[in-house]
Amino acid sequence: MSIINTNILSQKGQVHLWQAKSTVAVALERLSSGLRINHTKDDAAGAAIANRFSSQTRGLQQASRNAQDAISLSQTAHGVLDSINERLQRVRELSVQGLSDNLNKQDKDTVQAEINQHLKEIDRLAEKTNFNGLKLLNGGANRISMQVGANDQQTLQLDLTGPGFSTDALGLAGFNIAGPPTTITERNQLTGVAQHIGLYDAATTLSADGVNLPLFYNPSVGYYASDGAEGVVRLNVAATHTTATDTSSVTITPAYDLFNPSLNAGSNDLPALNPNERLLEADGTFYIESRNADDSLSYREANTLLQYEEDWATGYDIDGNPYTYKVYPAQSSYAPSNPEMGSYTAVENDFTIAGIDYNLAAAANVSFVSDSGNSLPSAALVQADSTSEFYIQSGSGSDMRYQRVAAIEQTDRLRLDAVASATTLTGSETFVAVSDSFNFAGNDYALTAVDEVIINYPGAVLVEDTASGDLYLQAADNSYYALSNISEEYDLALTAASQSFTGVDLASAASVSSWATPATDFTAFANVEFSGADFSGLSNLTLVQRNDGLGQWVIRGEQADGSRPTLTRMLTSSLMGNSN
Repeated sequence: MSIINTNILSQKGQVHLWQAKSTVAVALERLSSGLRINHTKDDAAGAAIANRFSSQTRGLQQASRNAQDAISLSQTAHGVLDSINERLQRVRELSVQGLSDNLNKQDKDTVQAEINQHLKEIDRLAEKTNFNGLKLLNGGANRISMQVGANDQQTLQLDLTGPGFSTDALGLAGFNIAGPPTTITERNQLTGVAQHIGLYDAATTLSADGVNLPLFYNPSVGYYASDGAEGVVRLNVAATHTTATDTSSVTITPAYDLFNPSLNAGSNDLPALNPNERLLEADGTFYIESRNADDSLSYREANTLLQYEEDWATGYDIDGNPYTYKVYPAQSSYAPSNPEMGSYTAVENDFTIAGIDYNLAAAANVSFVSDSGNSLPSAALVQADSTSEFYIQSGSGSDMRYQRVAAIEQTDRLRLDAVASATTLTGSETFVAVSDSFNFAGNDYALTAVDEVIINYPGAVLVEDTASGDLYLQAADNSYYALSNISEEYDLALTAASQSFTGVDLASAASVSSWATPATDFTAFANVEFSGADFSGLSNLTLVQRNDGLGQWVIRGEQADGSRPTLTRMLTSSLMGNSN
């Protein structure tokens, strides 16, 4: 019979204990918080009423802070308005003073200068005065609303609409107590024309199109200067005077540009290449391909040398009368750079050619041969960094050559090892020769899958005991040696293509091309080499052309003091460049 043990008295006691703990917890929570309602469950209706009181309390607290901010805003505007009012009173006071004829013109200019300063400050105050980014006195704030109650619509309105308090809004724009009305100007800037400024005074700065040039004047011509190239150019002169520092500034600009902005020359045909050379183009760059004495190819970037020399030529007018004019004949030639050597990385481990994976380090023997079968000296496998193609590098120093990998031959073999002593037979064994697949030490092998089988007993063959499945090496004298080990290994033989390169290989990427030097803008060249004159003491040499109808070419350089003299003629100029 089954018996269920119960303790009714204990269970009742635990229920009463839990109820007592709950009551004590509520009492402690109320004592610690000082609140009768700590949770909605304590009094749902009371909690809702208390929450509404709390929202009103917090809303009124924030509204009070808003009102304080509004007071600060109005106090800011009030303070600035007091300052504007004070300045307006001073402007009126100065106006009364300046209207008196007992002051001469210079005194009245002084009074007007102070009035201008006050009016400028009023404009500044009206424009810059703001409270938390809100413009207060320029009329841009319009009507703003201050929330000063806990509920909607409990606001106070502050009217900051235009026109504001600028001099325009106050009707004081151009206010002038003496002389013609004028705009409010800087204190240290004169109005009208500056007169009697000494052009050769130490306090006067001359600037002529960035070039310091001697300045001349002729009543019938006006201002003019030497252009540094056996000519003169008319100049426009403008002058200003700064009263704050009592200095003058004269700006001189040519009546027309001294020099053309560009120097264009016609296209020129390049001379023919040598019989062992041809011109190739790869990725927009021209190269000269040279076939060396050992039949290898080398590539050099096909830079050009353009030489121009100023000369005189004779022409004839419509009546047959001769006249001379300037010409600039050009000669074009190649100026190839050093051979392109390229960049290669040695291959030491894994590599893939034609989708087949190889490993140099794992090969028992690695050999490199030419397409004719001869061994290549000091050969190694490398990969071109630019194309990722594989090449056989051979030779050393200046005799270093690179040839593409034409073929790879891998020779696989099995090496069979047996115990040192012959096995004693019982006479019941039956041996059959192993000609194809077999299993040894849990691994499957196939004799037909390898190129070579090496057995450490000459003339021995691999046989299998049909009863036990054990493998043996059967020697020529019909003695049997138990198979102890099988090792797999392979050799790699890499054959080089017939064409060799002294450096970078552009044969596949380049195409045969013809190239005539295009019409050249000299100002587009960064590496112009000048010769035929003394350029000592000059830097930043540039080639320019006079814009006076003659089109004379001149060389301009910069001296240490910043002046830029020009040489009257260009004897020879060499320009180095590539097609790109």
